[in-house]
Amino acid sequence: MDRKAIVLSVLCLIALASAHLGGCRGAKVVRPPPSLDGMQACLQPTAASQDPQEKQRCVYLLEQFLKAEPDHPSADETSFRLGQLYLETGDFSAAYHLFHSFPEQYPKARRQAEARLYLGVALYFLDNTTDSLDVLHALAGDPKAASWSQEIFRYIAENYVKLENLPSALTWYARCLESATEEAGQERLQNRVLEVMSLGWEPEALHAATELFQEGFFSEAIHLGVVATCVQRGQLRLAEDHLMRMSLKHPEDVFTHHISALLDRMAEQGQPRVCTIGCLLPLTGKYARFGESVLDAMLLGARAFRSAEAQGSSIRLLVRDTQGEPKVAVERVRELAEDPNVMGIVGPLRAAVAFACAEEAQSLGIPMITLTQREEVAAVGDYIFQNGLTIRQQVDTLVDFVMEEMAFSSFAVLYPKDAYGTLSRDLLESKLLEMGGELVSAVAYDDRETDFQDEIRQLVGPEFLLEVEKREKEREQKRLLEEGLDVDLEEQVLEDAPTGIEAGFGMDEEELEEEPVLPPFQVLFIPDHFRKVALIAPHLALYDVNEITLLGTNAWNSTQLVELAGEYVRDAIFADGFFAESNMPYVREFVEDYLRAFQTVPRVLEAQGYDSLLMLEDSFSQAPVKTRDQVRDALATMEGYPGLSGYTSFNEDGSAKKRLYILSIIGNHIQQIY
Repeated sequence: MDRKAIVLSVLCLIALASAHLGGCRGAKVVRPPPSLDGMQACLQPTAASQDPQEKQRCVYLLEQFLKAEPDHPSADETSFRLGQLYLETGDFSAAYHLFHSFPEQYPKARRQAEARLYLGVALYFLDNTTDSLDVLHALAGDPKAASWSQEIFRYIAENYVKLENLPSALTWYARCLESATEEAGQERLQNRVLEVMSLGWEPEALHAATELFQEGFFSEAIHLGVVATCVQRGQLRLAEDHLMRMSLKHPEDVFTHHISALLDRMAEQGQPRVCTIGCLLPLTGKYARFGESVLDAMLLGARAFRSAEAQGSSIRLLVRDTQGEPKVAVERVRELAEDPNVMGIVGPLRAAVAFACAEEAQSLGIPMITLTQREEVAAVGDYIFQNGLTIRQQVDTLVDFVMEEMAFSSFAVLYPKDAYGTLSRDLLESKLLEMGGELVSAVAYDDRETDFQDEIRQLVGPEFLLEVEKREKEREQKRLLEEGLDVDLEEQVLEDAPTGIEAGFGMDEEELEEEPVLPPFQVLFIPDHFRKVALIAPHLALYDVNEITLLGTNAWNSTQLVELAGEYVRDAIFADGFFAESNMPYVREFVEDYLRAFQTVPRVLEAQGYDSLLMLEDSFSQAPVKTRDQVRDALATMEGYPGLSGYTSFNEDGSAKKRLYILSIIGNHIQQIY
């Protein structure tokens, strides 16, 4: 065959092939949709097990079925299962759109409430916490969704975790745990709560959560959160103390793994060498009993009573007796400063001794945390810090609480004519100016005063007194009428008091109940000893000054106040730097240890000594180079240290800034309310 014939033959074959292929392309191939019988495995909740590829295959099959058969009787169930698979495969946007349109597309579907649950879940994973909470909160109160309450509560809690609202998160986790009936489910949820707490939280959030849960699993979980926060902030010594106690209480339970994980995190950060701290206290002389009790607390902090087998870091404590004398104390500062291993000093107690020692410590460049109430001592220099309880801390804590938590803004102060009373008044006025509150009235009284009628009349003002007097006359007129006086007298009474009695005729007894006369302020601050308060409070009642909140200082913190003043001080609020009956786990542990070792209950001074020691030690552990300068820098930048005497930071001048304990008289007992 010649070349031309071959070419013609090839062209013919190509043409035939093209015609054949064109005919194939022109024929439309119709594939049948997946049948329900072939998708039964995909429609089950355990579909595709955990195999991602199999789940994706199920998604494809269900999508194809719904596309081909949108009106099929089983379309609602198929669509619902497809939405679940979207969630399982991480396609949260597709899940949202499906469940958002589900009620409109399938109005007669039986799974409406469950679809709303999954809508809330999809929104959670899309980080739309506000809309997710709206959906889930509405479901939480819907009886039709009761079967899924555990999941609803859990995702509400998870949303609050994202919002960093710890108290709300724990509240909903608690509801979820209550609704869990199976032991395995309860343990999974407890582990989740402990995972959340192990993240570490701000001190204020932990403190607020502690007030909600004062015992049981959640109280211990919050304790773990305190430890995690300490580890996160590099406060390894304090964290170690907490973990040692927790490991003894939880040798083998749901907490054990999380305690071990925190210990591993601590090990990764490295363990610093032994910290040497000097201690300046009056161990002989007039103030010896105070010095000895503080030393006892510091010995606990230095782990002096730990068994020989116990592991963990330790403090080398060098104790020096100041004898309560400035000159002796200054010599002791020099002795301690000569030892290059001493990283800092705790003490002294008294102001005169503290000022003398502060000057010397500053000149020698050694950090010192004094326990005096005089915050001015910190102004001596940048190596000096003050950690005593001050009236400024109390005023700041009280005003913050009353204005933020109770929404009160108008204040009055009734104070003694002495330096303490005047300072209290000035600090209150300054704090109110800062917070936008108002000091309506400020009245002073002599320290020897026992009859406070004149002061109270001046405090409330003439308008209030006139209104009280008018109200008393109205009550008397009403009493006379009820005793059946003649018409003339009745008419005269009505003429004199048209808005009082006449307006009341024909009204029910409940409607006749009169509104109380309100004084020109909502809050009355009395910065004095509880014995003086027990004299003042009944005088307030004498003038009908009842609809107010009484505020006080730590000098009110005595059961004798309740015994002496009773109902006159009920619901009063005051602040203190320590509360031995607190439900905070680490406070309970300290009180138990102190009581076991010394057969007495610790007070605020002991708590401050303990805290100061551990703050110095933690500053030492955080210092990248173990020098006095680095320890000073770590102290100066310390924020929200979770101490026994309140969450503590230091102001720029080195004085302590604290969130103290808020106490109240509830019934016949003093209780912590914040």
